[in-house]
Formats: sequence, C-alpha cells, structure tokens
Amino acid sequence: MSVIEKRYAEALIDIAILNNSMDLYVTDLHTAVSAYSDSPELQSILLNPGVAVENKLAALNNIFTGKLNPAILNFIKLLVEKGRIQYLPAILREFSDIADEKRNILHMTIISPFPLDELQIKRLTEKYRKLHGSASVKAEFRLDKSLLGGIKVVIGDKVIDGTTAGKLKALKDVLV
Repeated sequence: MSVIEKRYAEALIDIAILNNSMDLYVTDLHTAVSAYSDSPELQSILLNPGVAVENKLAALNNIFTGKLNPAILNFIKLLVEKGRIQYLPAILREFSDIADEKRNILHMTIISPFPLDELQIKRLTEKYRKLHGSASVKAEFRLDKSLLGGIKVVIGDKVIDGTTAGKLKALKDVLV
C-alpha cells in the first residue's frame, strides 16, 4: 500500500468514526468501486485529462446522487479534483482493513485438502475468535489438494500448521 492510499483511507476512517457510519461507508465505497471498476466509460471520463473537472464532477453527481452517502460522494469528488481517482480501489482495501481492525474483526484463512462443512468452519472460527478476543471473524476457505490431511490456519503473518505433513515435520524436529 502506498502512502497516498493509506492517508486517504485514514482520513476517511476518522470521518466515519466521527459520524458513527463505519458500516455505511464501507458499503458505499464498495458500491462506488464496483461502479468505477465495472464501467470502462466512467473510468475513461474520470481518468481523461482532456475532460474538465467540472464535467467529471457532474458525471459523478448524475451517477451517485441519492445512491451514496454525501460524505462518500464528496470524498470521491475530492479524489477527482486532486487527480487521484485511480487510487479508489486501493483506498477501499486499506479503508476496509483499518475499519475491520477498529471493529475488532479477525481475518483468517483456512486451508484444507477437502471441503469443510459449516459446523467445522464455525467451530474453527469460534475457537480463534475467542483465542484472539475478537468481536467477529472473517474467514476465507481455500482447498489445497497437495495437503495429505489436516488443516492450516493463517492469521496475519502467523501460520498454524495442523496438517499431516506439518505434524510429521514437527515430530522429526523433536527426534533429530
């Protein structure tokens, strides 16, 4: 993440906290990024230096007025005025990460050689939620057919290796 994205995301977080609108801001930013990312025409207008800023702002008003919180629309207009609209998707990622941290949401990835059922995933997420004292958990599940058995859990830069290969390696390290 560049300094630009981080600074804009942090400034927007401060406004979201002040307005007690964190969830609304996350939702509206997702809406705006989807519209921006899915519309080559919109990108072409907003990124074209030959289009006057007033015309870009008018296009944003036509598309988003009544659909986005006014603070988010003003934020997007600010990005256009400063020539930084291309950073919007990265700002959303940074904003979402900071918002989750502020709301005490744990991010984890569960890696398994076979699909897990809902109860297994719920037990795992609840175990780590309690262990980390988090309010809730956002879990991503990935299949890895190269694993022989067991599961691997990744939280931040920490890997909890409960795979068969990981257990055999740990046993070998103890014996050698």
